[in-house]
Amino acid sequence: MRLIGLDADPSILARARKKAAGAGLEIGFDHGRSAALPYPDASFDLVLSTLFFHHLPDDAKRQTAAERCACSVPVDGSSSATSGEPQDPLMRIAVLVTVQLLDGFATTALNVRGELPDVLAGARLLAVTVSDRVRTPTGTYEIMTAVRPAAC
Repeated sequence: MRLIGLDADPSILARARKKAAGAGLEIGFDHGRSAALPYPDASFDLVLSTLFFHHLPDDAKRQTAAERCACSVPVDGSSSATSGEPQDPLMRIAVLVTVQLLDGFATTALNVRGELPDVLAGARLLAVTVSDRVRTPTGTYEIMTAVRPAAC
């Protein structure tokens, strides 16, 4: 199995390389942006993102979803964990005073409205499912899975 991490920030990549080496893990780390992945179509069995989509403007969310669809192999998939629709008023306040204040209302509004599954489905990913909703000090986080169709 080959693992690859991607980030647009060279300092984050340097930290990740150091941590992986310290743990004795063989992980490749590439510089790039999620909205223009530097990989050929069907390169990966699984594409995973964590705590990521709420940092992107809406157009970049849509482009990233399309890129994820293209770079995974058919019928395997995609999984995400990111800020999502608050479960109740307490989670709404938590996301408001943390994630939305730090990352901005424009970039987080789509997530908070619970629309990220629709964005993934709009990129032709299939069986988009919110498999879990987790309460955290910074609001509700949604765990989502999806499957790539035979053609993206």
